[in-house]
Amino acid sequence: YDGKDAGCYSGSGTSIQCLDAGLDLSGVVRNGPTYTSSDGSFNFDGSNDYLDFQNNATIDVDTEGFTLSLWFKSDTSHNGVVWSIDSTPERMFQVKKKSNGTFLTGTSSSSNQNKFTSGWSNGVWYHCVVTMSTYNSKGTPVKVYRNNSTIVNSTTSINMANASPDIAIGRQRSAATSNSFNGKIGPCIFWNTVLSSSEVTTVWNLQKANFGY
Repeated sequence: YDGKDAGCYSGSGTSIQCLDAGLDLSGVVRNGPTYTSSDGSFNFDGSNDYLDFQNNATIDVDTEGFTLSLWFKSDTSHNGVVWSIDSTPERMFQVKKKSNGTFLTGTSSSSNQNKFTSGWSNGVWYHCVVTMSTYNSKGTPVKVYRNNSTIVNSTTSINMANASPDIAIGRQRSAATSNSFNGKIGPCIFWNTVLSSSEVTTVWNLQKANFGY
């Protein structure tokens, strides 16, 4: 989604639409996060508001891999999930900012997390890109980019084998009540494929000026 595009969000109300008509992916703005038109972001209060996209039958993450690109700015030190995708907790993949300064991708299980601690501050916009390849029982490749620099190049054992996942932005999956994000989340782009580093650079160059880079 891109909140600056009226085709995605009108600026008011609870309906939000994916800009890719082929995905036919619509969502609901839950519990009133504040919208900022200048950068198209939503400001989440760390309590219960989030963006809710459920039962997405057109998304297939296990046979093609995926890429997630998003912008976020945390207001406080807290345990807050920026983005998650799953249909059961065992298949959850999340991007999370923790209260101790750790930033991680993976699941709630510590054995499937990629942790990185340096270079993240409150009150600063960051561009985070995560790529996860097709599942491999010996270790699925995962990359994480921060502001167009690779900071994680590792593997995970998460099996994302479901064809109709739920996506939540600003909270740990749509059915949960914990780990709500406190801060702003800007444009989120999801691809059913793994982007190359040069393609990640293209996304960075197209969006960075809107966030002070």
